[in-house]
Amino acid sequence: MPTPTPAPTPDRGNPWPDRLRDCSEELRVSFEYGHANAPDSPGGRDILILGSDGKLRLRNEGRQRTEWQAQTDPAVIRRFFEILSELHFPQIASDSGHVRVPSGISQWVVRAQFGSERVSAGFSTAYWREKEPARSLFLIGCGLIFRIRGSASHLSDSLGLTVQDIVVMPPPQTLWQRLLSGWRRGLSNCGRTR
Repeated sequence: MPTPTPAPTPDRGNPWPDRLRDCSEELRVSFEYGHANAPDSPGGRDILILGSDGKLRLRNEGRQRTEWQAQTDPAVIRRFFEILSELHFPQIASDSGHVRVPSGISQWVVRAQFGSERVSAGFSTAYWREKEPARSLFLIGCGLIFRIRGSASHLSDSLGLTVQDIVVMPPPQTLWQRLLSGWRRGLSNCGRTR
């Protein structure tokens, strides 16, 4: 009697769903939304980095660059990772099979890093509006962003997302600011003797 051949699984050869389910400390995932310079995106681009321990880092790239650090319940992060796993990240599943939207044309992007390996997948706005669990992924990501930024949002309220220990990070200095600072320090030391 011949042995039956196993049915092909969508994750064969794709280690990411297992890594996401394991929720390892080495795993870093970012959720990116918007465009830094697009006129139809006045809020700029938000990049939310999620750690498996519940640590969050949000960077807004727009007219001004702002960064925050915060903390959320690790269960929220585990749910976010589980949804990515269900979507067969980075091959993002659809009804017709696996589709990967080029991240350059998408409204939002999810990137993951495990050790030195990096992958990303982009989603169109239409995809998250119509498809579960992609919709839940988007709602959690945007809800966390709104909570950290202090924006009132029905997304974060309806999901019951909590974020605490929010700290606004000082803006990074530009190259010109660093050069000017060094030049000023050099001038202040001129003429001093030991």
